[in-house]
Amino acid sequence: MKGLVLALWCLALPLYAHKLSIFLKEDAGKVEMRAYFSKSAPCKGCAVEVRDASGKTLMQTRTDDEGNAQLTLPKGATRLVVDGGMGHHQEVALEQVVSEEEPAPLAFLLSLLGIGVFFGLLWYVKRPK
Repeated sequence: MKGLVLALWCLALPLYAHKLSIFLKEDAGKVEMRAYFSKSAPCKGCAVEVRDASGKTLMQTRTDDEGNAQLTLPKGATRLVVDGGMGHHQEVALEQVVSEEEPAPLAFLLSLLGIGVFFGLLWYVKRPK
């Protein structure tokens, strides 16, 4: 049984050998994008599409030789699709794009509060009696 599991695991490893990944960074309505395969090989000349919620293509472009592209998002854009050819296809919801303009002070403060509560409980349990 262990041999079968090991054999299946070894057969599945090549599936990730050419996985297409996308890194996005948004700043003031402009998106910087980097598309790359495993081991950081750039996705050169890959087709990039921006789509709306219904799947209609709003704009198209291609990545440069380093896998980078700069986009200005049109109104209604909800998905970014990169086609690397030969079955390499990746989609990203634009709601997940990291924005540098919108810091999250509430999330930061809640994180600090959680850390304080954790260490407070730890002190309470470990305190000398």
